[in-house]
Amino acid sequence: MRFRHNAIAKVTSLALATTLSLTGIVPAAAAAAPNTTAVFQPVQLPCQSAVVRYSAHTGSTAVGALQDGTELIVLEEGDNWYAVNCGEMTGYVRAEQVVQSDGVYTISCQGGDETLQWQSVAAGELESAQEAVIQEAMNHLGTPYVWGGKAPGGFDCSGFVYYVYGQMGYSMGYDAVQQLKDGLVVDRSELEPGDLVFFQGTSWQSSIVTHVGIYAGDGEFIHASNSGIAVASLDDEYWQGHYFGARRVLVAGVTLHGIASSGTGVSN
Repeated sequence: MRFRHNAIAKVTSLALATTLSLTGIVPAAAAAAPNTTAVFQPVQLPCQSAVVRYSAHTGSTAVGALQDGTELIVLEEGDNWYAVNCGEMTGYVRAEQVVQSDGVYTISCQGGDETLQWQSVAAGELESAQEAVIQEAMNHLGTPYVWGGKAPGGFDCSGFVYYVYGQMGYSMGYDAVQQLKDGLVVDRSELEPGDLVFFQGTSWQSSIVTHVGIYAGDGEFIHASNSGIAVASLDDEYWQGHYFGARRVLVAGVTLHGIASSGTGVSN
């Protein structure tokens, strides 16, 4: 998909995750996460709202929602997705849910309520969320490797990540390629506990990534090795040679807002 540069439109401030009342989004108590240590909570989206995602595809992590009529700062415009300013990050909304009039871009959508996993951590709880993920992963050290396993009786690499984050209340794809689509791209020099680390060429599979683990800090990651759940070093010659990249799914509450400006609010 190719985006073309577009003028930045005026925006109405809208806070997500940390001030859910501004979007009319409330926690869905009936859809509580499966574990009392969950750090991600499901929410109920209001009618006529557009889901904002980390990247430009429907399987990407959802970071919040914009209600009908919300004005946007549009950074790039594509055939199917618009990239919009989200403060410290760029979010994506479907093009069919955005209209433009006199240089102003606005959310315009119709739709009923849906339950959505709110894929961000409450502000101020990021460190404790990281600790919870690592502790859950460490609880399974020594669990045997089982091809296709995604339960405490046995795990494969992606099944282990799927299970650990599932215990935290996070919804993600089962295999490593699907998990690669989650979260924010992170440089190896900026890894934090809980980040997903991916490797390629570690098996007979021809997929873009063939192995995944959970970064634990200090250059180490927890993964399902052939001998079971174990801790390994990213500096190990083997893993260093097969390292592909990382994704961050533990993200503190996202705020969608515009850059304050006077007059028309249009910038280059």
